[in-house]
Amino acid sequence: MKELCEDTTWIVIGEEIPGIEEAAGFAGRPDCGAVNIFTGITRNHEQGREVRTLFYDCYEEMALSVLESITADTRARHPIGNIAIFHRTGEIPIGGYSLVVAVSSAHRKEALTATAELIDTLKKEVPIWKKETFADEVKWKEEQ
Repeated sequence: MKELCEDTTWIVIGEEIPGIEEAAGFAGRPDCGAVNIFTGITRNHEQGREVRTLFYDCYEEMALSVLESITADTRARHPIGNIAIFHRTGEIPIGGYSLVVAVSSAHRKEALTATAELIDTLKKEVPIWKKETFADEVKWKEEQ
């Protein structure tokens, strides 16, 4: 597990990550009226095919560094408070969460926009790879 915890940013990558309540608790601040929380959960299908599990692998040191850079870039573009990003590695069963992102801001619009940008950038730039196990195939997936 790799972790970065500073005053306004908490990032964890590993097989065991803190939960949604911990993310919300870290993100919340007295000067912020909004905390937006996103969770990525393993669903049981992908493009009409049954998914049995997901598996995430990553280069943890580099992923932590890229996520730190992404959060700094997000702060430069948006007036936000605290950010928590937790990403699991290893096998994630159906219904299990692999990603938790919590962002606070004075108002909801900034938190919603920053969260969406963080997730989109994370999927494109962070060295985390996803393997899907279907009923008839195992396949490493690239982002679209």
